[in-house]
Amino acid sequence: MLTTVSGSTCLKNFMIKVKETDVSCSRCRNKYYRSNQASSNTVSDDVVYQPPAKKQNKICVPQNTFHCLLQSVKGPSHSSCCICKRRGHKFVVVPSCIRNNVLLKKCNRSGWLRCCPGHIDGDLLKDDAMTQISDLKSECQFNRTDIFNLLQQVRTIALKNQNKRIDFDSDSFISDADYYNLLGLSRGSFDDICSHITDIRNTKNRSLRTCIGIYLTKLRSGMSNRLLSTVFNIGIDSIKRSIWSARKALAKEFTSNYIGFEHITRKAVVEKHTTDLAKTLFGGPTDPVILIIDGTYIYIQKSTQFSFQRRSFSMHKKRPLVKPMMIVTSTGYYVSVLGPYFSDNKNNDAKIIIHALSNNAETIKSWLNEDDVMIVDRGFRDSLNFLNELGIKTEMPKFLKKGEKQHDVEDSNSSRLTTKNAG
Repeated sequence: MLTTVSGSTCLKNFMIKVKETDVSCSRCRNKYYRSNQASSNTVSDDVVYQPPAKKQNKICVPQNTFHCLLQSVKGPSHSSCCICKRRGHKFVVVPSCIRNNVLLKKCNRSGWLRCCPGHIDGDLLKDDAMTQISDLKSECQFNRTDIFNLLQQVRTIALKNQNKRIDFDSDSFISDADYYNLLGLSRGSFDDICSHITDIRNTKNRSLRTCIGIYLTKLRSGMSNRLLSTVFNIGIDSIKRSIWSARKALAKEFTSNYIGFEHITRKAVVEKHTTDLAKTLFGGPTDPVILIIDGTYIYIQKSTQFSFQRRSFSMHKKRPLVKPMMIVTSTGYYVSVLGPYFSDNKNNDAKIIIHALSNNAETIKSWLNEDDVMIVDRGFRDSLNFLNELGIKTEMPKFLKKGEKQHDVEDSNSSRLTTKNAG
């Protein structure tokens, strides 16, 4: 309906300037006069009613809406999927976090549309669903609520990440390749490890995932605590507490379930982790446990403590290292890892296994039985008598006798087969 309103009244009530030829819709006019009648029973003299000359088809666009040229998903919002365009009825509303993520990555605003449940993975769209989103640009509308919610989310993310450099709590902050480069594990393996840990509480400075990530990053890269403090933007004291808490929690709740003599039974080792070739060569009527034992090296940095520096320096490798003793089956399954031990002359392979059995490390004596077989190399030659006294059979490549240049057929074949399985 045509309405004549004075400029001062519109400026006072609507905060806009109008001309005499301007036209307002009936909705805005009724809203104004209802508010005016509530305050006064009389109508202002500035307003003059005029009957409409004819019916006009005017579209009133809300003043808090503007058009923007963005990629917009087309199609019905309730009867078909906004991604694969499949029609059906079992759809879910696209969460706001996914809509904002699509807007940031693809410059695409999907609005309050629906999609198939199979396209959503947690708070993100799957990779194949992201590639199916249309690349065509069309005009879409943003109202005041959409802009406010978008700016509020940007503000929240900015405040959360203003002091963070590496964040393991955000799935979109670190890529799968970064997970492997930092931790040596995939994202799925890291999530599986964190799901076992319950003994670490979330604090203001770091969460459970950040604590485990700091510890695995240090193991992977060997960075100092000061450098880790710079990378994760956490104080050195917090880095030390995170490493100590992660090591303690992993040893208690994760490592004990997958390594050590108590995590597996003898029957499982014989039935599932012993090859037929090993049973044929070294087995017997009682189906003994066949284990392969050898020491390995873990290289470390030079220590500032003099006594530890001397005992961790290997004269054989000419660098600092520690020696864990690996105990595996013929299939390569890790039964236990003893140590680590120092690398000086007091800790060769023979002395390490004698020390472990003498002190019954990890209750190894109660786990082993008589006639069990240990396959060792020549570095264990000084421990053979000790092992035989405990009733453990040993298999080791034979030495050449004095004056011989090569083994005979039987000794060379047995030595070659034993060395092959031990390797």
